[in-house]
Amino acid sequence: MHRKPTIYLNEFSHQTTPLIKLFFYSNSTIEQIIGKLDYVHYSHQYKCYYIRNKTEYKQKLFQD
Repeated sequence: MHRKPTIYLNEFSHQTTPLIKLFFYSNSTIEQIIGKLDYVHYSHQYKCYYIRNKTEYKQKLFQD
């Protein structure tokens, strides 16, 4: 049986902005999909993809 990759969501903040880090083991397919989502950003400082910690973005992430 083939398992789907897991993406972990970890809360953090930058200055006063609440964010959620998207952590996953290196996977080019996930990176391609996440890179196309306009509400997901990449931080060179933290070396991770992230979204704002808002209910609407979390819901969109689970739908996409």
